[in-house]
Amino acid sequence: MVGASATAAALTLSRGGAAPGDATGGVATAAATVDAAPPAPPAADAAPPAVVVDAAPALAAIDVLTTPPGATARLVGLDGPELTTPATFVDLEPGTVELVVERDGHEPLTRTLTLAPGERRTLELVLTPVAVVAREPDHNRPRDRDRRRPPPPARTGTLNVRTNPYSVVYADGKKLGETPFVRALPAGTYTLTFVNPDHGKVTRRVTIKADQTTKVKFDL
Repeated sequence: MVGASATAAALTLSRGGAAPGDATGGVATAAATVDAAPPAPPAADAAPPAVVVDAAPALAAIDVLTTPPGATARLVGLDGPELTTPATFVDLEPGTVELVVERDGHEPLTRTLTLAPGERRTLELVLTPVAVVAREPDHNRPRDRDRRRPPPPARTGTLNVRTNPYSVVYADGKKLGETPFVRALPAGTYTLTFVNPDHGKVTRRVTIKADQTTKVKFDL
């Protein structure tokens, strides 16, 4: 009988029944242990950290205007052709540049400029003519020898005058002579006045041609 009671008691405990004399009312408790989940592995396609690259500074430009125009402009130390004003230099790195402007017959100009990123600078320059220094004439030079020579005489023609009766002839108020006469005069046009005491004055306009004879003959 003792063996059967022990077996019944064991069955009762396995089914959750209370053992005789158990203060918990026959409820058996069992401790359950739960393991924590392992950390998730990193994603295989994660993007690398971004790399920040500084942007290139904006380029600058220079407009060059001169009075008078037609001068040559260049930037010292920079590759590139000389430009003729009005001129524009573009795609310049920010910083300090030296500009040289030259024109024949004028003083050269130099300007040092500091350009900011993206700046467009306009220069208006007035060129100063070079002072001309007077030199003493060199009489050994052909041109200076020519200056010593007197001007060539004016080309002349001949005036042949006859009037009936006689007359005293004046040309622009200057007495030429009493007719008849022949006289050389510089080529040109003259106003001749013929004066006779009995016939008054007669005026004629005459043109004397170089190397030719002009004849004047008439009755008063």
